[in-house]
Amino acid sequence: QKNRGDDSTSLQIAAKIWEDAGLLGFYRGCGVLGTMVANEKFIYYLLYTWMKNFVEKRRPLGLASNILLGYLSDLGRLPVTMPLDLVSTRMQTSATGSITKIADDVLKQSGPTGFYAGWKAYVGM
Repeated sequence: QKNRGDDSTSLQIAAKIWEDAGLLGFYRGCGVLGTMVANEKFIYYLLYTWMKNFVEKRRPLGLASNILLGYLSDLGRLPVTMPLDLVSTRMQTSATGSITKIADDVLKQSGPTGFYAGWKAYVGM
């Protein structure tokens, strides 16, 4: 983890990770990230297919409708994937901490809404 004011080079940081955690230190949080991505894609395509079929029964699906359905499908996955993304990011940027410890820290500091910090920025994108 690089701190402000630290003049360490990338190579020095990599050496420190290797010294502290070995090869697996470079992959902290990847398991959670893989779970998040699998869930993200599953939820997105499930919602998109359901909404597309629903709309097409009523009228032809145009470009604008298709884009809107994609956007809404992406928003629909956020309640599941945002907490996983937060835990994954914290695992990758902290020197220590298991999934349960990080989740417990978020709950203690911010409550359940802490897992959804930044959702407004995501929705606006």
